[in-house]
Amino acid sequence: MIFARAVPEKAKVTETYEVDQVISVNPQRTRGKQHNGRIEITVPYDGLRYFTRQAARDVERARGGSRPAADPEATIGHLVLAEHDHVEGLPTGVRMRAEYGVIPVAVPLPRTPDLTAGRKSSVITHEYQPRYPEIIPAGLEIDVMDPDAVDYMSLAEALADTPEDTGLYAKVVDRIRQKVGFQNVLLIRMTVHLSLPFDPERPNVPTSNPEVRRVTIDWPTITSLRTTELEAYATLEQNGQQIKGADWWPFPVRYNPADRRLEWEKLGMGRVAENGDGGRARTINYESPPMRLLIEHPGELYRTPQLKLSAEIEIPGYLMSGLEPRLFNAIGREISTSPETGREAFPALTTRVTVNGTLVVDDAFAKRSFSPYHNIVFDDIIPDEMRVTDIRNVLKGLGFSEIEDKSTEDAHDPDSPEWFLRAKRRRGPDQMDLWVYVEGTRHVLEREQIMGDSRVKTKGGKATGQIRLHMLGRLPRDHREMTREMNALQKALRDRYQYHMAWRR
Repeated sequence: MIFARAVPEKAKVTETYEVDQVISVNPQRTRGKQHNGRIEITVPYDGLRYFTRQAARDVERARGGSRPAADPEATIGHLVLAEHDHVEGLPTGVRMRAEYGVIPVAVPLPRTPDLTAGRKSSVITHEYQPRYPEIIPAGLEIDVMDPDAVDYMSLAEALADTPEDTGLYAKVVDRIRQKVGFQNVLLIRMTVHLSLPFDPERPNVPTSNPEVRRVTIDWPTITSLRTTELEAYATLEQNGQQIKGADWWPFPVRYNPADRRLEWEKLGMGRVAENGDGGRARTINYESPPMRLLIEHPGELYRTPQLKLSAEIEIPGYLMSGLEPRLFNAIGREISTSPETGREAFPALTTRVTVNGTLVVDDAFAKRSFSPYHNIVFDDIIPDEMRVTDIRNVLKGLGFSEIEDKSTEDAHDPDSPEWFLRAKRRRGPDQMDLWVYVEGTRHVLEREQIMGDSRVKTKGGKATGQIRLHMLGRLPRDHREMTREMNALQKALRDRYQYHMAWRR
């Protein structure tokens, strides 16, 4: 054998897994295509940093000694595979030991003596079969939404979480009071989830957070990016400092006409809470920032039975099989950092997980939420707490059991009181939400009255007012039920208020 003191330029170990997912009324996630793991080591014949002139002299010495070596390869080190019981089909030539396997790293030697020309490289590859993890490691969460519903209800939900934020309260009020204009836009919201198996006894965690390398959606027609927008929910940072709060930010998207698909790349993933109580059931969980794709004139989607989606995730410094490769040079010294930079881990470990999703369009449209809007005006009604109590009682009569007061008239102008109510009600497996913003106006109506036969004219004032109700509802799957409840609320209030008006006369 010939030994040479050379070092690799690159050493990579890559594992690839696939997950098949169906997003429909009957969702399903299963194991996808099984791929081989790949070991790739590159050694350039450069004569300087990798296959050095010292390595060339080692080869010349071995070939020209008293017992010249005729081996066509030079061994420059060994790759040690710990935890090899997690993989199958190790490459031929592996020397098996009790707890590890050893693969000699050998580069071919040309017959010509010039081994340092710097024009050639040797690429050594091995393949093995990793075991698929016991869990399904990744998945897609996809919802088809109405942008009007998202705009209104996201603010309403935020108000529910931060009741003391008066600025946010004003935003919600302005959105509900404004005139509703229906948009010819469809919104697809997506989040990528990743779960990695974790064994506390042998910690195996990525060196850095995973990254969504690419997301693709097959598109049924040639489209223009002027009618398609992509946004990601993230925090804007500059020089490592957060300069704005989390919000929706534009994200570049492109249309691939050859493959007829929309594509975008490179979103970081953040770590979320762990699952399980310990042992091998525990996982390390990550998720991408929410992404939303806004499509104008989405008519072609209604004629498309299914949409194919995919998300490619890359996990640096981690092998899902649990295999632990370590590289040693010809003199038995471990190479743990990159010979080129001296920083990156060596060999470079990478796990790639691809989620192949099928979105059943009819099912996605069927489960989306609807947000009907209703505006009602009651004249000659003095806005006070009793009239708002009437609204609460009618809501209870309609089956809304959870009614929350988000605001009272104490904090506002007494001549322009306002109330903000939120009511909830279960409808089968879904929740019906109704936001009612009550806007009141009080004033005095001057009037003249002629009394008796003497035709005495008297002047006076009559307290009166107006109540304006702005109602916004939300219900998945069926907007008609939500609309019926809002109409029933209007009819019941009109009956109550008409009686009150007649009594006041």
